[in-house]
Amino acid sequence: MAFRWCLNFYIISWNEEPIGKGGLSPLIDAVVPIRLINGIEDPVSGKHAAERFREAVPNANIILLANSGHYPHVETPKEVIKALFEFHGNLD
Repeated sequence: MAFRWCLNFYIISWNEEPIGKGGLSPLIDAVVPIRLINGIEDPVSGKHAAERFREAVPNANIILLANSGHYPHVETPKEVIKALFEFHGNLD
């Protein structure tokens, strides 16, 4: 199976309406596995956005990173890499 890394960011506004073309439907109707890696200290898209994602996406696969904000790949790179490889290792 071919594998390609892809990072997508979906920001969910306070009024419960998704921002961006297509809203949440690409995530809700996804035919590929998705893992959200979230820096919970981000005031813009932190833990509250991950909770909204969990409400909207059935069987959401979410990793919440403490001591990490808007740039978890910069702030906690080892944890992000661990979460990515764990996710990849569990793919069929």
